[in-house]
Amino acid sequence: MLLRIPEPYDFALSTARFRDYGPDRATCWHEGGLHRVVGGQEVRIEPGPGGVRIEPAPAGAAEHVARLLGLPFDLAAFRAWAHRDPVLSRLVELLAGFRPTLSPDPFEALVTAITTQQISLRAAAAIRARFVERYGERHEVAWAFPKRERVARLRPRDLVALGFSARKAEYLIGLARSELDLEALGGLPDEEVLAAVTGVRGLGRWTADWFLARHLARPRAWPAGDLGLRKAVSRLYAEGRVLTTEEVRAIGGALRPLREPDGSVPARLVEDGRVTIRPGAPGDLDAVEELWRRSAEEVPLRSSEDAGDRERERTEIADILASGISFVAERDGGGLLGVALARPRSPRRVTLTGLYVTTEARGSCVVSALLREVARAAAALGAEVVDLEIAASNAHARTLYARWGFREAALTMVGEVATLEALLGREEAVSFGSIHVQTDDLTTVETAVRQFVPRLPGGSRGSIVAPPRSGWIAVYDDVCDRDPEMLRRLAKELADRMGAVVISLGVERDEVVRMVCHESGRVVDEYLSVPQYYGPLPPGDVVGLQANPRVVSRLTGVDPEAIRRIARTAGSPAELPPARELLAELSAAMGIEGAGHGWADAPEIPGAIRIARA
Repeated sequence: MLLRIPEPYDFALSTARFRDYGPDRATCWHEGGLHRVVGGQEVRIEPGPGGVRIEPAPAGAAEHVARLLGLPFDLAAFRAWAHRDPVLSRLVELLAGFRPTLSPDPFEALVTAITTQQISLRAAAAIRARFVERYGERHEVAWAFPKRERVARLRPRDLVALGFSARKAEYLIGLARSELDLEALGGLPDEEVLAAVTGVRGLGRWTADWFLARHLARPRAWPAGDLGLRKAVSRLYAEGRVLTTEEVRAIGGALRPLREPDGSVPARLVEDGRVTIRPGAPGDLDAVEELWRRSAEEVPLRSSEDAGDRERERTEIADILASGISFVAERDGGGLLGVALARPRSPRRVTLTGLYVTTEARGSCVVSALLREVARAAAALGAEVVDLEIAASNAHARTLYARWGFREAALTMVGEVATLEALLGREEAVSFGSIHVQTDDLTTVETAVRQFVPRLPGGSRGSIVAPPRSGWIAVYDDVCDRDPEMLRRLAKELADRMGAVVISLGVERDEVVRMVCHESGRVVDEYLSVPQYYGPLPPGDVVGLQANPRVVSRLTGVDPEAIRRIARTAGSPAELPPARELLAELSAAMGIEGAGHGWADAPEIPGAIRIARA
């Protein structure tokens, strides 16, 4: 049977993942083709004229292979859209012929996602191969993926013996035993799929996003918490600056080429007359001020100015409406959907002080129409440049402005006075640290922190529990900053309670870095950058405080060579990079965010739970 695939198509390039990350027993690369079990019969898939050949071709083989090879993706529409983006247009040319593959079975897709959580793709492939070999059905070359019913009868220790962590073993068996109707998920909209998948213990947002992308081929899927995606977006859209999960998610909003219908504003609403772009007027003051408030709620730190002075903001808006450059987007029938405000700063320069469009009008041409009118007004005044100030954290807007031709010309840095005094005026050596729990279960971590911290000596003044970032929940505490021993003690308590991978990271006395790794409630590795910093140790203890690259790799997915290179030890702090730099490099390599500060100097973390104590 010949299965035709839209051109351009490169079979070898598109199926490289089945070779590059180790053997996939359920989809085996063998002598230039793929072997897969379909309906109890093994088939071979190899290049053919205009597509691929499937031999033999039992019932359902064409549909199964079509999904495996990514035919549900509308790549023609994607390429047409991507050519309008300067970054993606280059990638489309470089990867001509590449069509992403899919996981054709929903249970297999979720098992693969669980296996891949927070470890390297190679490590995950090795564990999954052992799982398929042990509980799947062997054919000539490939194995049939283990059936859900058989997995449901397993015990966690059966999977732990294959390399799964205890927690992942519980998640996988729990999925098999759950009442989740996997076949029905394909007929649900994205949000309902997310809700259904995350309703199963151990399946968080990353897993659900991954399922949308890698099984259902949903065009809006964007697993922002994925370390690989974060690295790629950071390199392509932020010049290598490491972006947070929230920033990557925001950029994903700007890059959505295909939007599901939602009954809101049509894409061409300006052209078809349902919205009018007109100059602003003093009578628009109340409506424009309300849009300004909504903008501030979405990006609270949109500038370095005092955003709390409502009266000053209202006066500024009124002044621009009266004598500056202002345009509003007005819906047919009344009501504003957007506003653009600008001021001439010099004969050559106009400053855009505000541009905001309501959520219902995004993805349409309203925002570009407003900005276009500002550009025309600036040109009429003889201006040559339009500039604006934007928060560094607003990655979504920064991406849009860059696509419209704006470039970075200056950088405004902001320092809180209290922070400057604390960092510049201190003389005593400072310790700080954080604990990172490999889980999405924020409620359980919060409960454990509330229970355990009051038992720690020293009288903690407060704790912070940050929501999952790249699969890790971070915990910061006052007494743990002041006493590194309390940091290690709290980490052990959390590891005992959660049964998850728990890693504590910290700087002690501003000079040494310590990392302690826990798995299933026990310490499996400890690293101290200067092992004898606190005094002489027996030779065996010195060796014991060197990081074990293989263990750290298994727990976090980091390349062992990176740990060998970064987590060095020495006889004195002077022989190593500054402790804070060493900590930053180590945590970045492991994909752990938020390790560069403790409780006392914690920044505002979206969604964080702050626990105050008297």
